Amino acid sequence: LGLGQRNEPARLLVVAGHSRCGAVTAAVQGAAASEALRPLLDALRPAVEAARREDPALSGDDLISKAIEANVRHGIARLFDASTALREAVQAGNLKVVGAVVDILDQRVTWLGPHPEETELVAKRRGEERGKGGALREPSEANTWTGLVKRLEAFTCDRAKFPATVD
Repeated sequence: LGLGQRNEPARLLVVAGHSRCGAVTAAVQGAAASEALRPLLDALRPAVEAARREDPALSGDDLISKAIEANVRHGIARLFDASTALREAVQAGNLKVVGAVVDILDQRVTWLGPHPEETELVAKRRGEERGKGGALREPSEANTWTGLVKRLEAFTCDRAKFPATVD
């Protein structure tokens, strides 16, 4: 994304999630996961926890919907953390990054707008996170794109067990 932003600049970047997401549902429900899926669910836990903090009274489908929105915002934050070019483009006013959730039944889009902490996120240097008391600290690898990529690389499907089918 950063290279593309430098070479073929976009004016809008949409980070989208979708309704009825099975992975977010499993993370909300605390479902047991295979070793291959566990990293994916672990990557979703910060969004689930954020949704629960935002509205502790939520449960069921309402909590899942809120966690999907929180995951979109988490994705935006990870993009800003990973790409100096994106941060610079937003700071210069050349790029707008917004979140959205697509309803998979009727294809309607709920626009979430920019990340609520966009100003702070684009001002950070790459890889910095706020620790307790607001002090900057380096993130653990598990919370970086590198860590996510490593977890996703570990998630492979055995085609003999899970053949691709088209209805």
